[in-house]
Amino acid sequence: MKKGNNNSRALWKEFLTGVLATAIGVGLSFAVNNMVENHKKDQARRHTAMMAIYDIDEIARQIREARHREEQSYKVATYMHTHRDELDSLSIDSLRVALTYLAEDKSESFDWADDSKEKAFNSSMDAWQNLQNTQFYDNVLSCYRLRSELLRMMEYEIIFKRPVSDSDLNQFYMQLDDSGLDYSGGLNQKALVRLLRQVLQQPLTTRYFRTFFLRNAVLSDCADKLVSLNQENKVLMDITDKDIEDYIRTNVSKTRPATAKKLLGEWECNQDEDRTELFLFKPDNTVSLTSHAPFSVSFYLAEEDMTILLNCPISYRIEGGWELVRDSLRMKFNPETCELLSLDVDINSMPKSAVDRERDSLEVRKQELKDYVLSFIRQSDWDINNKVSLDLTGRILFLTAERSTLLGGTETEQQQMIKKSTKKY
Repeated sequence: MKKGNNNSRALWKEFLTGVLATAIGVGLSFAVNNMVENHKKDQARRHTAMMAIYDIDEIARQIREARHREEQSYKVATYMHTHRDELDSLSIDSLRVALTYLAEDKSESFDWADDSKEKAFNSSMDAWQNLQNTQFYDNVLSCYRLRSELLRMMEYEIIFKRPVSDSDLNQFYMQLDDSGLDYSGGLNQKALVRLLRQVLQQPLTTRYFRTFFLRNAVLSDCADKLVSLNQENKVLMDITDKDIEDYIRTNVSKTRPATAKKLLGEWECNQDEDRTELFLFKPDNTVSLTSHAPFSVSFYLAEEDMTILLNCPISYRIEGGWELVRDSLRMKFNPETCELLSLDVDINSMPKSAVDRERDSLEVRKQELKDYVLSFIRQSDWDINNKVSLDLTGRILFLTAERSTLLGGTETEQQQMIKKSTKKY
């Protein structure tokens, strides 16, 4: 009997131990799953917060850069305003800076106007609940509202209205004859001086100069408010500058160093649908550049008393050498090797009545153009030194250059090239 009782107790003990182990296992499983889920939510929350903080930092930086460019352009334009009799002696680059500052440009866009990050932030499901910080959420929305208000002011407020409208510029352009245009169909120095003399005498221009400090204050105030709110955002979400640097490295700057072996082959740079450049890097450190680019020339028709613009796409090839020095790609082309592959004159914009009559003139102009293009290319600076990196796939190459601007500052330009093929030598 005792033996039977002992067996029963043993069975119960084993059963209860199994039940307890199962319960503990289920509990641990739920706990671990909750920990993993909470960790994922925390990571997603921090990623969303860093995305917004980085975006707002960039908006503030770009607005400050825009304010600095406005200030530099203002100095150039006001100098011309007080020295109108000396315009003929000023460089064409300075004249263009002044006209760009005073003329309206409907196609103008701003880097800081890109609202893709704002849309991503607002479209995240229940963002204000997931972030678990309503003050941070309100701050971010306030930052984006500041950006929207600035854009609205720049479009509609009178202090931002430039004295030369699009229609004014088009009307001036249409009244010019061939002597006022350069080979590309743009305003030459003589025409720029004439236009600026007219513009600088207008009351609207004087008012635009006088309201410069108001525009400057608006841009500065907006940038300062963004910076202040974003500093608070970092404190609210416990995000450090190191966290932002890590975010940029893993989410914004997904590149790796380039090697000489990875550079070998053909790389294509499509600047736009009409302009392409093909670089061929060879193992003997020589490089060939083949360029296809749009070009245009103004052509005056005496009988019709009109100036038309003829499209003349060009292709050329130039040879040189290359070397990779740490993180920089240096290319030095020899201008004397430049070969013009093609130059075609598109006469579709020419009235039919003028095609046969001007055929001989077009041939003469075509030869002049060839000589001009070759001369221009050969006189250009063909020493190129850019920071270079590859994307993680090794199929996209980034060339980054810091260049001096006409106003004495610096700006960063980046080109992307796509790997076309790896030649077998």
